[in-house]
Parts: sequence; structure tokens; C-alpha cells
Amino acid sequence: MKLHLYFLILSIGFGNFAFGQRTITGTVSDAKTGQPISLVNLIADYGPVGTTTGQDGRFSLVVNRMPLTIRFSHIAYEAKTLTFNKYPEKSIQIRMEPRVESIGEVVVEGGKYIQVLKRENFYVSDYEFDQDKIWVVGYANKSILKPQLIVLDLDRRILQKQPIEGRTKLYKDAFGRVHLLDKESIVGIDYVQNQIRIGEPKMFTGWEQNLFDLQMVLGKSGIFKWVYNNGIYCEYVAIDFKDTIAEVIHKAYDRDLFPGEEPAKSFRHSSIPRIMFPKLGADLRMEATFDPSDAFTARAQEQVTYRPIITHIYRFRNSFLIFENRGCHLWKYDISFRDPADLKIVEPKNAENTDLLQDPVTGNLYLNYTINSIGYLAGVDPQTGAIQFTRKLENYIRGDNVKVYNNRAWFTHQNVNGSSLMNLYSTEIGGN
Repeated sequence: MKLHLYFLILSIGFGNFAFGQRTITGTVSDAKTGQPISLVNLIADYGPVGTTTGQDGRFSLVVNRMPLTIRFSHIAYEAKTLTFNKYPEKSIQIRMEPRVESIGEVVVEGGKYIQVLKRENFYVSDYEFDQDKIWVVGYANKSILKPQLIVLDLDRRILQKQPIEGRTKLYKDAFGRVHLLDKESIVGIDYVQNQIRIGEPKMFTGWEQNLFDLQMVLGKSGIFKWVYNNGIYCEYVAIDFKDTIAEVIHKAYDRDLFPGEEPAKSFRHSSIPRIMFPKLGADLRMEATFDPSDAFTARAQEQVTYRPIITHIYRFRNSFLIFENRGCHLWKYDISFRDPADLKIVEPKNAENTDLLQDPVTGNLYLNYTINSIGYLAGVDPQTGAIQFTRKLENYIRGDNVKVYNNRAWFTHQNVNGSSLMNLYSTEIGGN
């Protein structure tokens, strides 16, 4: 790994650790209970400068100018903005009010589906949640010449819409900020004073794309996910932004196919992995290798046809969870990334497109998969990896871009015959 490249990224993307800079410290707590709040996002009003609070609610933010405005945000609390005209002389205390969600008003009894956009002349390309808002991008009348950005509240009311130029994907960074993406640039978006604000585009010159590897920000450190070129081996790495110290905390690969990390790392898709062959004679062994009914061959063919491993890292209370879809492994780490426990999830028979989702509001985990093109969500116990309940997404064949938010499943869908445009749908997950 070219660590110096990532350190260059950090120095540009997260503020230079230069002389003359000052550090603002403080604690964020619940205004009603006084308890510290972890994972609060702090964003300065200039450049990509920010951090998050730790388990004790404390934060430390390096800044280099005054006056300065800092926005404090958390999925379960009302956002708060403070402006400083001079550097605080001591640690500051921030109290945040719990958020009262209004999404319950749009829940239909019986777990029925809600069509989020009533308009039939808009094709949804992508969507993302931003606290109490939903960002949607797509095309008016399915015309690629008319890309549009829409922001809605959780009651499905359109707050604002605006034409955009060629950007039809949304990206949410490790600080919780939403951006528009195209192949050449990234641009921040926000909804302020009843208006959509689109920032200045930042062009990709090569190194900026590595910023997408950042998965979490934990005080002065970050968790990166580095995927190797073969797509079936990746590492999670903790990097101290100030001291530029990197530590590999997890290595993910298909553990049922490869005997160890080195064979997975060096695997090329034109070859068959080196694992144990059936105990047959030389001629029969070669014949078995090319027998499509042979379990080994079937498993190897999946890799030869390039089926990359899908992994995610999540925070749940005082633990970190890393999911590997190949084999359905859920690794549970303590706060120091030590003593991992393999909470292997029992994957349903004939399941395809397996992935793990986390509800950012409740922290609940859901195994998302399809069987015969029908979608399913299964509640997963983050302590044991056991399946708690299963919800079938009936009546909708192969929902796309599935997400969970505040105990509801969200996905885009278009009728098989194409009679209606791609729309965004929502349904209560429940637990049965």
C-alpha cells in the first residue's frame, strides 16, 4: 500500500497540520438527560474540516481561522450551529435536544407500501437520507437530458427541486454530508433557508478518489477500507491523521474458498485457487476439476467469473462489526479492535445478492437478500448473529438500492413491463 499517498490525501482533505492552527475541544451531551452523546458530526463552514465525538461525548477539532461556524449534527438530535469570533479559551459544553421524528405519520397500517413520489413523470436514479430529509436525483420524463435534484421531508413533501448538469449519483461521506457525483467531479449539496445550495465542483485528478475509502472518523483517527485489484481481498486500516500511523485491523476474503489471506490476495481471475482437491487419482482429479457438479469447481467458477467480496463496517454501541458477504461472516470487535468474535450468520438456502444493512436511526442490522428475484430483509442480532425475524418484500420483484431508515425499508422499483417509471417506495419492516 502506498501510505504516503493517503497521508497526502489526509493533509489536503482534512486540513493541514500546520503551524498557527488551534484546537477547539469540548463535550456534547443530551440536553434532557445530561448523558454524553457519541458519534456527533462536527463540520466547519470552510473546507472539509470536521470530526466526531467519542464514546464520552468529547471532541477535538483543529481549525486555522476566525470567525468560524461549526455545525453539530446527529441522527437522533436536532442540529445545532455555533459561531465563534475568537478562539475559545477553555473547553466548550454543547447540549443537543433529542429529535422528534415525524416519519410515523406516513406509515400505512398492515405494512403496505408507500410510493414516495406521486409524480409519474419522474425516473428515480438514486436517493440518500440526510437527517430529516431525503435527496433524490433522476430524470424528468425519463429523459437523460433533464437531470434533476429533489429534496423532500420525511412526510414526502417536496421542499425544493432544481435542474442539475449531468450528476445522477449521490454519495454520503464519513461525516454524514451528502454530495452529487459524476465521473469527473464531486460537489457538496445542502438545504438552507428553504433553498438547495450546490457547492463548487471539485474535479478528480486521481488521488481524490481514495477519499471514498474512508469509512469512519473516530476523533483524530479514521477507518479506511482498501480493496485489492482482484476485488476479493480487502483490508480495514486505522490511520491516525496527526501522527500518520497506520494499523491493519481486519483482513476480509472468502474464507470458504481460500486457505489464508495470502492466496486470496495474490489470486488472479484466470486461475483456479489452490485449495484441497478431492482425494482421487491424477486422471480422475483433473476430470473432477472440470465437472460442473463438483462443489470445488462450482465455488472456483464463482471467483473466475469475478464475484467480488462485499464488506461493510458498522458501529453498534461499544462494538465494531465487520461484515463479509462471502460466507456471511459478521466479525465483532471491541472498542480497541481486539479479540474478534466470528458471529457467522446462517445464510438462507438459495439466497443471492446477500448484503448487510444498518438502520442509522436505531442501529438495527438487517440481512438483505433475494430468492428467485424476491427480496427479503431478516433482522440480525448484533450480539450473536442469529436471525430474529424475516420480512418478505412481496409484490415487488427485485427492489433496487435497498436501504433501511427508522424501522422502514426503502427501495427503488419499476414494473417489469416498464409501464411506470422507476419510483421510490417505503414499507414498515416490523418484526414477526
